[in-house]
Amino acid sequence: MGEYTAVRGKRRKKRRVRYHFELVLLAGILIFVFMFYRYMKTTSLEDVLSKSGSIVVPAGVSDPVVQDDSGNQTASNLPDELVNPVPEGQPAGEEYFDSSLFIGDSIIYGLGTYNIIPEAKVYSTLRMNVSNAATETVTADGGERSVIEAVREESFENIYVMLGTNSLSYMSVSDIYLDFTKFADKLKSVSGDARVFIISVTPVTRGKEESIESPVSNQNIDEYNSLLLEYADRYGMLYLDLNSYLKGSDGYLPSELAENDGMHLKSDTYGIIKDYLLTHTYTTELVGSALEDSADGASE
Repeated sequence: MGEYTAVRGKRRKKRRVRYHFELVLLAGILIFVFMFYRYMKTTSLEDVLSKSGSIVVPAGVSDPVVQDDSGNQTASNLPDELVNPVPEGQPAGEEYFDSSLFIGDSIIYGLGTYNIIPEAKVYSTLRMNVSNAATETVTADGGERSVIEAVREESFENIYVMLGTNSLSYMSVSDIYLDFTKFADKLKSVSGDARVFIISVTPVTRGKEESIESPVSNQNIDEYNSLLLEYADRYGMLYLDLNSYLKGSDGYLPSELAENDGMHLKSDTYGIIKDYLLTHTYTTELVGSALEDSADGASE
């Protein structure tokens, strides 16, 4: 009798252990299901797919739409018949710059230092790059604040952006583009009714491309600029092909236009850029004329 009781006690112990194991397993399954549900609720399919490609193109709507600070969608002030790159037209007067803002890295910085654009209209520092542009501090309206905060507090008719030049020597094209889209999304949310111009990254000289220290490839520049053009078309922004305008017939930036590093520009070159900007402004008449030229060419 005593032996039977001992055996029965062992069996009960085994059942108790198995019962505890089943509870732990069930709890683990429930936790996994709950966490998976939370993940799928907060993550879209586009978020997942965007991580699988080498170049990340932000998902967006087909129509040019922007969001204000409250998250409300508002129609872009550009027509459906957007023409990019912006074609050449009749030159605007220099007063055009009074209602324009320029944001960018060292190339844009030169517009202010060489007095091409009033320095108050240039939000740029030598430290600014495509990755820190949103948080970089600039002097605006007598105070120091981030670029995004400054744009939010002021009003402009035209905002010009050029970012990526200083990053092409150490970042991949896809990473630069991804950082640019993050900045551009923030800029669109605070820029109100301003027309946003994306300026292509400028070319470099043959010497810069072939240099041992921090070389930059014109092929990478062209690839990046192509992505910027697609982004501008997708989101109803204007695109300026300054890259092609400054290139020589050999596909490089002429050495006479460049500083010794082969990438930054001489003061006289900024005069050329000024003329380009004033002859590539946005007007309804300009868009209409470009569309007519396009239609005439197709009919021929």
